[in-house]
Amino acid sequence: MEAKKPKHNFCSLSGSGPIFGTAPETKRWILVEYNGPWGKQVLPYSSLSPSIKNYLQNLVDNLESVKLLFIKRSDRRDAKDIQVYLIDNSDEFRMQSFRLREYEELPFSHIEQFFDNTDRKSQTEPLYLVCTNGKRDMCCAKFGLPLYQALCKHRGTSVWQCSHFGGHRFAPTFIHFPSGGCYGRIPQDSVEDVLNSIEGGYIVESGYRGRTGIPKIAQAAEYLFNKRIGTNRNTRFINVSRIEQNYTVTLEWQGKQFKLELECIEGAPEMADCTSTKLVTQKRYQLKKLQALRGPLLKEAIAQS
Repeated sequence: MEAKKPKHNFCSLSGSGPIFGTAPETKRWILVEYNGPWGKQVLPYSSLSPSIKNYLQNLVDNLESVKLLFIKRSDRRDAKDIQVYLIDNSDEFRMQSFRLREYEELPFSHIEQFFDNTDRKSQTEPLYLVCTNGKRDMCCAKFGLPLYQALCKHRGTSVWQCSHFGGHRFAPTFIHFPSGGCYGRIPQDSVEDVLNSIEGGYIVESGYRGRTGIPKIAQAAEYLFNKRIGTNRNTRFINVSRIEQNYTVTLEWQGKQFKLELECIEGAPEMADCTSTKLVTQKRYQLKKLQALRGPLLKEAIAQS
């Protein structure tokens, strides 16, 4: 399907409707500061040595559910050291940060051991990653950079630019840790309220793409569950099953288990990116049934929230 070329050429402006259920399913993240130019694919286009490129690529290929991102901050353009973050959001959140003198130290920084050792002590300070990689898609730079600057005004050194993690059609898009919440199309004038809500442990309904580290259908179920019962807190994903276009998702909330039946439908066609005329359809999810499995009846659970 071909799209009529819009005047603005920005795919993020061509979409409409909800964007929940679109966050990355990645559970583990390796963030490496890199102040050189970013290509469409950052690792192959970087000036890192072949041995370090191979080392990082092997980590991505061999560790489960790992994504490598390059990061940078405007105030560290001339930094003499290299910031690295390791994040594991597969179960309980864990994060470790350290700095290196040179990239050749990466193979000796115990990255594999961090992901293998779940008892390792974790840091918990907030971290914001804003996709600004305009080489991947123009929208990420056009809308991501202003959001990065707005976030920096409120959260300073907790905010980093990052390479592409998926979702340029929802730019500007960012991820917050430790919650793992992913957001898109956030207006700059609402940044402060959004940050305060996120750091207070709440889900901000407007612009919420989902929680990273869980399946997209579970992200949608969590969003629809919160909207149905009138809360805005994270749930715990237990499992999902599928029959054709119908899904059954089990979530836990406040010690109670709930089963949600969802239907997946195709949304309206949208631009795939800023440079092509190809159209894609965004999946939409509808809640068909919500049932409490354990604990009080649903209406009693809502009353206790």
